[in-house]
Amino acid sequence: MAADNPIAEDQLAEAIRSLVNHFVPLLKETTSVEQAEEILRNAEETDENFHKLDVVALLTSRIESGLSMIEMKFESDSVAEAYKQIDPVLLNEKFLEKDIRLDGRQFLESRPVLISKSDIKSCDSSSSVRIGETKVSVVALRNLRLPEVILNDEFNVELVDDSITKGLKLDANVPVVTSFVCMPSKKGHLLMMDPSREEESLPSVGMIRVTVMGDRCKLSQNGTALSNSHFVCEQAKLRTQFVQKLILS
Repeated sequence: MAADNPIAEDQLAEAIRSLVNHFVPLLKETTSVEQAEEILRNAEETDENFHKLDVVALLTSRIESGLSMIEMKFESDSVAEAYKQIDPVLLNEKFLEKDIRLDGRQFLESRPVLISKSDIKSCDSSSSVRIGETKVSVVALRNLRLPEVILNDEFNVELVDDSITKGLKLDANVPVVTSFVCMPSKKGHLLMMDPSREEESLPSVGMIRVTVMGDRCKLSQNGTALSNSHFVCEQAKLRTQFVQKLILS
């Protein structure tokens, strides 16, 4: 791509110098700034040597190169999308041969997680969670603030003071579920964290779900015989720590 081979500084400087030298004689004949601007603005149409200038040829070449790469990527993405519909298993195998997943992630890389708070201004405890392209709205008890309630012993009534609010005291060790798939390939069975819908739908894929709460780790699996449950639990614990930090931040 063009950005991988930047224009050399001395080459660009020489091209700009040539551009200035070309226009100086023309600009000397002008009698106003407006007239000079008019010459420069219409140079492509009125100057027959415009496209022969080094700086113009250089920039034109870079633009065409960049467009060519964009077209190639578009064609590649189109082919990949066609493969998804016709033979998703073959497409997945092509990616696995390069040690990468269909969406570009590493095998033990989860999708980006984003938690935003107070999304809905009229709702005191609103929040949204985005995992990859999936977004859901949730009730965030951590954001919820309740008015202070004072018990009046004399009249045996509860008095609510809206001017004083307090947040709920929540346990930081909220349970987090992490999914894995055991993917058959020419290299053997590959373990992948946080599978996409496309990966889950592939045939012969075994599903693994790990629930982590505190130091406890509960593992359930379907369609696969897991050989190293300790490794899977450790990976799930690392992701749990990351998600819990997002929740508490």
